[in-house]
Amino acid sequence: MTSAPPKLAGTTTGSFRVKNEVGFHDSYARQLSDGYGTERDLQERLCVWQGLIDKYLPSPGAGLCLDVGCGPGVMSRYVADKGVRTIGIDPSPVMLEIARQRAGARNGDDLSFVSGALPAIRLDQTRRADLVLCSSVLEYVEDLDAAVLNLRDLLADSGVLIVGFPNRQSVYRALEHATWRVCGVPSYCAHVRHSLRPDDAAAFLARHGFAVLECVFYGSGPRPVGCLTKCLADRWSKNLYALALRQVPKKDDSTGASEVAGACEDGAGVAQTIPRPARSLGRGLPLH
Repeated sequence: MTSAPPKLAGTTTGSFRVKNEVGFHDSYARQLSDGYGTERDLQERLCVWQGLIDKYLPSPGAGLCLDVGCGPGVMSRYVADKGVRTIGIDPSPVMLEIARQRAGARNGDDLSFVSGALPAIRLDQTRRADLVLCSSVLEYVEDLDAAVLNLRDLLADSGVLIVGFPNRQSVYRALEHATWRVCGVPSYCAHVRHSLRPDDAAAFLARHGFAVLECVFYGSGPRPVGCLTKCLADRWSKNLYALALRQVPKKDDSTGASEVAGACEDGAGVAQTIPRPARSLGRGLPLH
């Protein structure tokens, strides 16, 4: 029998606003879970992340994966099916309930789901993760620096961190933000705090001791804009991107500008924080 997975200690959901965000994510949990089987952008996201997982997955039976912000547990189950012990972590009780239901008999030693939120996730033992997944989470956190430091604390020195962000450089995002200035932020984006260009995200993560292994763009956005931008390079046409990262040894805790530019194939830019909504435009399925 395998030993029980490490438990989490000292996790909190924080302020009222964080609890309010958890409530919002509770409200669309079932829609998100079902969307991976029907929504084109979610299916594309899953394909991209599965490819990255396959590339950086630790050896079956020997590694530990943390899926931070696991939602309904789609990627957690994928990793566990590869033979790697996996812990899905999410602050949403409804998301966790769905994740456990979908896991069925798999929910146990090799696959488990626990409550927790950045930047206060702690393992109660010395074992750290060989692979940490963090898809569509960092754009929601209040303190981005603290969240990234928490992720680094969870990761083994030789481990790989894969994070996802909305791509502020895409044409669709530019049109989206222009619309928000006039009409207000829709409810499904009301809790998004951060939107970064890929090179800004890579440079920010480099300051926290991570080197970029690769950058993958995905998510064309709704039609007709998604169709009209197909002729553009991915960094302009895709609405999301994932960065695969490895820790840099502390004696050389930096990534050169040329490395960042090469990994992201992007120009310089300034990170943007999403403004608070002026009013709501209704609900939709968050693809951020």
